[in-house]
Parts: sequence; C-alpha cells; structure tokens
Amino acid sequence: PADSTPESKKKKKKKKKKKKKGKSPSEDETTLEAEVTADGAADAEAQQEDDVKEADKLGVPLEQFQAAKAERQRVAAEEAQERAEAKKAGVPYEQFHAAKLEREQNSAEEAREKEAREKAEAEKREREASERAEQLAAAKATREQTSRAEQEAKEAAAKAEEEERERAKEERLEAGKKAAAERKAKAEAEAKAKAEAEAATKKAQKESDEAAAAERKQRAAERKAERLEAEAKAAAAKEREEAAAKGLPPPASQFETAANAMQELKAKDDAEKAAAVGADETNGRPLSPDDEGVVNVPKMEGSVLRPSSKKEGEWVSRWLSTGGTGKTADILCCYKSKEKKKLLNAMKLYIATDIRCGTEPQEQEEGLFIITVNGKDYPFKAGSPESAQEWVGALLRLQKNTQFRAKRGSVVDADAAADASAAQEAGAAAASDESLLSGYNPSSDPM
Repeated sequence: PADSTPESKKKKKKKKKKKKKGKSPSEDETTLEAEVTADGAADAEAQQEDDVKEADKLGVPLEQFQAAKAERQRVAAEEAQERAEAKKAGVPYEQFHAAKLEREQNSAEEAREKEAREKAEAEKREREASERAEQLAAAKATREQTSRAEQEAKEAAAKAEEEERERAKEERLEAGKKAAAERKAKAEAEAKAKAEAEAATKKAQKESDEAAAAERKQRAAERKAERLEAEAKAAAAKEREEAAAKGLPPPASQFETAANAMQELKAKDDAEKAAAVGADETNGRPLSPDDEGVVNVPKMEGSVLRPSSKKEGEWVSRWLSTGGTGKTADILCCYKSKEKKKLLNAMKLYIATDIRCGTEPQEQEEGLFIITVNGKDYPFKAGSPESAQEWVGALLRLQKNTQFRAKRGSVVDADAAADASAAQEAGAAAASDESLLSGYNPSSDPM
C-alpha cells in the first residue's frame, strides 16, 4: 500500500510535530486540513510518478496498469474484510469464502430468474396487447364487411325485383304467343291426323294385297322346292351309285349336307330332352334291340383352348363335344361357342393314332392334351390336369369301342358321309377317314 512507503511515514511525523505546537483548536484544524490536502496532493503526485515508472518497466499502458492495480487493491481489501468477518464468525476463511460465493451465485441466479420473469411478463403483455389489437382490427373488418354485404344485399334485392317484373312481363307475352301457337298446332295436328288416317287405310289395303300375293308366291316356291328336293334326291342316289361302282367314297351333295345337319341338331335336342326326364333313350327315341350296348358311354363336352389360325402363339376358345349316346358317339365335334350354333370341325376318334396328356410341368398345369392324327399333333388346353385326364380317358374309351362304326354300317361309306356333311356345314372341303373333317394346317384350321 502507498501509506507504507518511507516518504509517507516522514509526512506523518511532520504532522504530529505540528500538532504539538501551541495553537488554538480551530487554527490547528485549519492548518491540519491544509497540510493534509497538501500532503494528499503530494502523495498523489508521487504515486502517479511511481505508477508511470512501474508501467514503463512492465511495458504496459499507464491506464491498464492503474486499472489492474486498483483491481488488486479492491480484491485485497475484499479478502481482508472476508478474513476479518470469518475470524469474527469463528469459521475457516475458505468455508466463509465458499459460502459467500454460493450466496452471490444464488443472488445472481435469482436476479436472472427475476429478469426472465419480468421479460416473460413483458412479452405476455405485449402479446396480449397485439392480440387485442388484432381482435379490434378483425371486429372492425367484420363490421365493415357486414355493412358492405347488407348494402350489396339491398342492391341485389332491388335488382332482382326489377328483373322479376321484367320476367313477368315477358312471360305474359310468351303465354299469349304460346296460346296462339297451340291453337295453330292443334289445327295442323287435326289436319295431319286426318291425312295419316287416310294414308294408313290405303297402306293397310296395300299390305293386305301384298300379303296375299306373297302367300301365293310362297306356295309356289314350296311346290318348286319339293320338286327340286325330289330331283336332288334322285341325283344324289345316282352319284352314290356311280361312286360305289368306281370304289370311291360317296360324294356329299348339298341336299345331304343340309339334311344331315338338321338330323344332327334334331338328335341333339332329342337327347337333351331324354336326359331331362331320365329316360334311357338314344337320339330321342326309346331303346331298341339295335341299340344294345350303345348307351352308357362317356359323354363329354366343355370349353377348351385351341391354337389360333390367325396369330401364331395365341389360343382361342372353342366348345368340344362328343357325338352323343347313339351311332355318332365316337365323333368329336368342335363348335365356336357353347350355343353350338356353328360347327367348325369334326373328327372320328378311331382314326387317331394317339390321345395323351402333356408331359411337361407347364403343360400339365395348363391341362394340355393332344390328339395325334397321321403323325400330326392337335393340342387342346382343358384348364387343369384333372380336366385334361378326364377328356383323355373319355376319348380313349370312345376310340376303342368299335360298335359305333358297326352300327353305322360301312365304315368307309357312313363315316365319309358324316365327314362330308360336317365339312359342308363348316364351309370346307370334304375329307377322308384319315384326316380331320376339312383338313388341318396351321393357317387354315377352322377349329
């Protein structure tokens, strides 16, 4: 400290000597104050000089040195005060200092919390004020909008009222025009109805005359058809005789083709009727001695897929059906649809050299079965392995049963005639016993 320097001690001794001189108290006090003031100034100057020297010695600015010195003096004073208080309280200085630091820390924490609360309250007040301002502005905007809406509603009502008056006026004018038009239309309709009635009378008379003429023409056509039928039968018989004499299959005439087609449809209908009532009939008629062993044969029909003849790699849906329970049971027919309106192809099962299911895993999964004729495979897809096996089993049983050909008579003659009939219906050429009816090639297969 500055008071402990030798110069300050000399100044204190001088002050004591001066006090011992005999002077009045007031003079002594005045003199002492003057001396103290002078000494203080001198001490300050001396201290300033010492500080300058120390700052230069350390190489730091004077202000920085003095500030650091003041801080050291303050810390030393606080430490001395703390030590005195700790001694007075009878506790170690370190404990006293730690407690003081904790109190100061708590005080600072409380100050920060207080500041945070005050800041939060200020923000809350500011937010509430902002919300009140927004509410007031919204209320004002709502009032203004309501006022505008009311004004617009009044204007719209006035405009609608004016439009309603104009519309009523136009409706009255339209009603008058419409009434006049209705009167005119009524008069025209009456005139038109009268004219149509007269025309209908004339038309009915004309249609009656035409119907009578058509009936006469139809009777004449029927008589002509009967005559042509008789001629066709005679020509067909002659052709068969000539073919038999030459050892050839009998040719199919147009009459026989139509007759066979009609006979096949009739047999189908008769068989369905017999199945409905549960009667043991063959082709719609009661069993006879000639039919022994013919019934109770497999009857199969269902939807299958066949390779398309138009696009390679594609398959088309067809309806397969065995011939029935009579003499045609071993003939497999292929129709375009379940309704059997169009026979596409037919084949005699006994000419097939092999009937089998597919062997590859994918073929088995798709229900593939194959009919081989003259070394050529004709594939079908039944949809499942079980269905394919059912088809193959039924077709094999029909193929091995020879009684159907025996019942038809000459195998060559009867089967060739049946093939020719089906081929004529499908629009293809007649085929022999060794081929499908109308033949088969990948580009023209009608199945």
